[in-house]
Amino acid sequence: MLEAFPTVDKKLEYPLLLMGLSAEERPCSILVGGAMTKTILIVEDDEQSMKLFNDLLQSHGFNTLQSVDGRDTLRLAREHRPDLILMDIKLPKVSGKKYIKMLKADGDLKDIPVVAVTAFAMKGDKEELLAAGCDGYIAKPINVSNFLDEVRNFLTVARFRLTNDLKVGHPQIDAEHEQLVMLANEFLDHLEKGDDKGCAGKINEITKAFKNHLADEERIMGELGYYHLEEHKKELQMAIRKYNALLEDAERNGYGSRFANKLVSLFADFIVRVDMGFKM
Repeated sequence: MLEAFPTVDKKLEYPLLLMGLSAEERPCSILVGGAMTKTILIVEDDEQSMKLFNDLLQSHGFNTLQSVDGRDTLRLAREHRPDLILMDIKLPKVSGKKYIKMLKADGDLKDIPVVAVTAFAMKGDKEELLAAGCDGYIAKPINVSNFLDEVRNFLTVARFRLTNDLKVGHPQIDAEHEQLVMLANEFLDHLEKGDDKGCAGKINEITKAFKNHLADEERIMGELGYYHLEEHKKELQMAIRKYNALLEDAERNGYGSRFANKLVSLFADFIVRVDMGFKM
């Protein structure tokens, strides 16, 4: 059972929980001096499929690149360094498997995950794709409701880090932000090892640390006469509810890259959008 803090501190007038936007509202963001959305290269010759994939991904906040026949795949990958490539296998001139092999043979591009989007027609097709270097596959016709979750599962979870321009200028608040970032990255360490018990323990540490941080932040802002204090409280009330929903989802479905991406997005939103309004 994940440890939460559902009671209301009447002095602070909001529950002492966590913050942030869900992945549906702020998908797959990473911090590198600010929030950056994931970029996905779609290689697909079928016009209707291309439009479907492109519209689904863009409507959920992803940047997209398009290749209609695959011939410019390597050029686009070198120029834009996408976070993921969705590769149709039955392309008009050259098989998608050949492009996968070319990507994986390139020292600069081999670490970009490539996911085949294909209808398997013959026994052994799946094994051939994996042997070609494909990192996974999504079957056609796609299940629209599951497509985005499947895509997120192939995206590498970015490490959270603070740069100088993300510091608010108050020593205690900045120190507590650093502690929370450290705990979040330790959670990712446990996730990479498949250590569910360690993940749950680290989430409890994060929740406790954030409870203390919110109380400290409220006190400091009050002492310094922060003009937007009431607005700040409302932001936290909304964010707290969303964090509770994330914990409940973890209770039902466990941990994975989807949960981790949501967690990183929560931290990004809190530090970049909410707390940076207090920058001194």
